[in-house]
Amino acid sequence: MAKIVIIASFAESLIKFRGHLIQDMIKHNQEVIACAPDAPEHIKEELNKMGATYCDIRLNRTGLNIWQDFLLFIDLVRFFKKQKPDVVLTYTIKPNIYGSLSSIFAGVPLVGAMITGLGHPFSESSGKLFKFMVSFLYRAAISKKHVIFFQNQDDMALFLKRRIVKKNNRLVLINGSGVDLNHFPARKLPVEVSFLLVARLIKEKGIREYAAAAKILRRKYPAVRFRLVGPFTDDRFHISREELDRMVDDGHVEYVGPLKDVRTAIEESFVFVLPSYGEGTPRSVLEAMAMSRPIITCNSAGCRETVVDGVNGYLVPTGDAEALADAMEKFFLQPSLGLEMGTASRRIAEEKYDVREVNRVILENLGLIPGPAWRKLELQPGGVGGFNF
Repeated sequence: MAKIVIIASFAESLIKFRGHLIQDMIKHNQEVIACAPDAPEHIKEELNKMGATYCDIRLNRTGLNIWQDFLLFIDLVRFFKKQKPDVVLTYTIKPNIYGSLSSIFAGVPLVGAMITGLGHPFSESSGKLFKFMVSFLYRAAISKKHVIFFQNQDDMALFLKRRIVKKNNRLVLINGSGVDLNHFPARKLPVEVSFLLVARLIKEKGIREYAAAAKILRRKYPAVRFRLVGPFTDDRFHISREELDRMVDDGHVEYVGPLKDVRTAIEESFVFVLPSYGEGTPRSVLEAMAMSRPIITCNSAGCRETVVDGVNGYLVPTGDAEALADAMEKFFLQPSLGLEMGTASRRIAEEKYDVREVNRVILENLGLIPGPAWRKLELQPGGVGGFNF
């Protein structure tokens, strides 16, 4: 039996994004300790029901306090030396950096780091010094002990370009976090064309472009619904409540609020929209695909992985509300596209994004279940490719 420590920056993500992975680890007789800051009681209870142990850590996921991050590093070194895990698995920026560095100092045999998106440090709005510092810390944190999981080829190419990782590192491409195809079953489309965006209320999710596209289309189709589901966040780049209120008061979007279960909202929608500036692989899109919804998303990192343009939806340029509105209007002009593209979405979800298959690849590459030997990454002309497990 191996002991595995999972480090997260957001406690709810341990259930929403890693719940099936934790279950599969426990099913294979692994001991799992899940760590995050400030988990509410229901998260602790759900982890306990799975058979995992929860441990609180003092991680500030959005802050830039060097002293706090140093204390996190010291805490994790002590924790790993006490627990003596066989594998540490981290995801998102701070856990990847400080969880990895502390694992090295504590002598953990194997570390898995998931790159689930680049985040603000690598966005256009981030300064060069900040990008340099994050790249430097990532470079220092990743060692030969690492298995680095990427959710799209763009992020892998950037890490190679910045020399954060090298071609002789163990790099593994996975299909996002996967989706539970039974929990998100195929559902018939409603009669009326309507649109849904599910995302945290931050600018990079394309909230403003969604509202602007709704404004354009409601001039022609005044009765159409543009719903928005998602929580407010303390992120520095959040959409303020005042700005959202203006969008709602102007009649452009309907704000539903955060939902614990989004399945009903997806079932009531005709088209799922995510005009994101970039993701690892967007889980919300995978859930909508599993429920047979056509997708409109941006031709950006991670998002472009989910859509075959013109087959299960449309790709539009990032930040272009008019192009987004044009793609949306196609479903008014030709409603039969909804059924064709929705069926294609479900097929792609079944073939590529089944969570159990994604988890199998992760567990094999962490050495937790038997599997084919990993072979070194081979670059193919024109980009990153040749990933063999």
